[in-house]
Amino acid sequence: MVEETFDVYIENQDGEVIVDKEMKTFKNGFFDLWLPREQTYNVTVKHDGKIAEQKFLRMSQMELVLPQCDYPKMF
Repeated sequence: MVEETFDVYIENQDGEVIVDKEMKTFKNGFFDLWLPREQTYNVTVKHDGKIAEQKFLRMSQMELVLPQCDYPKMF
């Protein structure tokens, strides 16, 4: 999904909102997210009337925040 706009909402395990904004994917279909390590996050991504949700743990040894997510109904 190249150069598409998504609504991205992320909160940490304490309910603190980390990201709440529209993000546009790059020409490679990805967008950047930099999140603090050692926390659990709830991610909600909305696009074209579809919603995808994912919970994940960001650990210090991880190079990629979301190396793979399961959003089958969105894409």
